[in-house]
Amino acid sequence: MTGEAIAFTAPMTRALRRRGLRGRTAQVVLERDGFVISGTESGAWRVPFVRMHRVRVGFMESKAGTILFLRLWTRDAPEKKVELGGNLDRQAYGRFVRAAAAAMLRPDRKVNLETGEGLFVPIFFFTSFGLMTGLLVTFAVYLAVTGEQDWWTPLPALSIPILLILVLYRWIMRRYVPRPVERVEDVDKVLLGCGP
Repeated sequence: MTGEAIAFTAPMTRALRRRGLRGRTAQVVLERDGFVISGTESGAWRVPFVRMHRVRVGFMESKAGTILFLRLWTRDAPEKKVELGGNLDRQAYGRFVRAAAAAMLRPDRKVNLETGEGLFVPIFFFTSFGLMTGLLVTFAVYLAVTGEQDWWTPLPALSIPILLILVLYRWIMRRYVPRPVERVEDVDKVLLGCGP
C-alpha cells in the first residue's frame, strides 16, 4: 500500500494472546492481501484474505455506550472467532472497515463479509414473546372450553405481544441478524460515529 497505512488500534484480547501477540493493544493494518495484527509489545499475526472464512462488522449497545466490533473467523478454525473492537478511534476504524470491505468484495476473493450482531437477541425476543402469545391463546381456549368466563377476556392482553412482534420485527431483523454485504455502502449502516 502506498501512503498512509489503513489501520486502527484494538484492545488486546485472549484470542490474540493465544496467537502470540503481547501488549495492551493490537494494531490492525490492512495490506494488499489481508490483515496484519501486531501487539504493541511483540508478536504479529498475518491473516491473508484466502484464510478468512467470515468477517462480521457491527455494533453492540451497552451501559458504556455503543461498542463497534469486527469479528473474524479463519478457515483453519471457523468455530473460533477473534473479536477486534471496543473503544476505538472511530475515524480510523471507519476508514479501515470501508477499505477492507472494498478489498474483500472483489470478485477474486472468497470472504463472507456480513453485518449484524448475531442471533441471540432475535431468538430471545421471538421465543419470549412467542411463548407469551402461546400462553394467552391457550388460556383463551381453556376459557372457551370450560365456559368459566368469557373466552375473549385475555384477548386485550394478547394484542400487546402481537403488536410488539409486528412493530419490532423489521427493526430486529435489520439490526441483529447477520446479513451478507453486497456493496461497500452496506457497512456504513453499522459504522456509527465513524464519519464519511
